[in-house]
Amino acid sequence: MHVHVLVHQNAKLLPNNTLQLNSGNISHVGQIFFDQDLIKLVNTVEPYTSNTNKMVKNVEDGVLYAEADGMDPVARYTFVGDTVSEGLMAWTVFGIGTDANYDDVVQSQLLWRRRR
Repeated sequence: MHVHVLVHQNAKLLPNNTLQLNSGNISHVGQIFFDQDLIKLVNTVEPYTSNTNKMVKNVEDGVLYAEADGMDPVARYTFVGDTVSEGLMAWTVFGIGTDANYDDVVQSQLLWRRRR
């Protein structure tokens, strides 16, 4: 289980609070991963208990393995209450190269997914 992260700079905000495609630039593409014990616990509450998708464990995740080569990609977390069903707060730190531009990478992924 992970969260995808894109950092958009100078993108145009549309009236429906989405970003206009091809406005601004994308300066970071990444993912935030979570501890396997936390994933197991989260999967015991709705809506995750009704998820029928196959879960890829961290030890089987090639992207996590590659990311872990140069840093710790797993977020830190704490529970908001006594149980996971009450919520949690997670955090991590990103270094963003504001001169970077990953527009071509993201555009090629969008086109690839549309053709499938």
